[in-house]
Amino acid sequence: MGTINTPIGDKPPEDPYAKYRVQELQRDAAAKEPPPKEPNLPPEKSPFILASLYTLFRKVVQLFEEKTARGVPERIETEVRAHLLAFKMSFKTLRAEDRSQDVGFLNELSTQWHWLLEDIVRFRRASPFLTAFRGLIREMQSYPLNEPHTFGYYLSEYAGQSWLPFPYLALIHRLHQEGTVLDGWMAQIDNLVGLLSTK
Repeated sequence: MGTINTPIGDKPPEDPYAKYRVQELQRDAAAKEPPPKEPNLPPEKSPFILASLYTLFRKVVQLFEEKTARGVPERIETEVRAHLLAFKMSFKTLRAEDRSQDVGFLNELSTQWHWLLEDIVRFRRASPFLTAFRGLIREMQSYPLNEPHTFGYYLSEYAGQSWLPFPYLALIHRLHQEGTVLDGWMAQIDNLVGLLSTK
């Protein structure tokens, strides 16, 4: 009798996976060598240089740009006038209809508020316009008096939000119902636009 390692029968055992085996590929000797390393070069400086040159060019142009009596170029006054008029149109819309539940309208109002906050910083030279502009912003920021959160707070904090707090919606509804506050602010905006028109 044979041992365990001797096969039964005349044929040696067959490998059941022989037909699935893949022949090993022989690689070229050149393919085994790693490609030569490129020298460590610093990143290109051309975008930085171009940005610096553009900034320098803008500053030089601003030096020679004609400024109005309020110390800003006319194009900036034109932008500020457009922002003020857009804010006034939003107030007219709010005065005519209750938009307290319109999130899109309230987000647009917040965007316009941020434009005004950015615009007020552009004016550096003291003028009647700047005094009136600061007064309007201060008045809107503190309305209603003696409340923990004001109109200016809500416009600043909830810009672009899809969910708005109920007190903010109630404040917008109150502005629509009372109307006199909006009328006063629109009159102040008309005054500001008139001051911008004078040279």
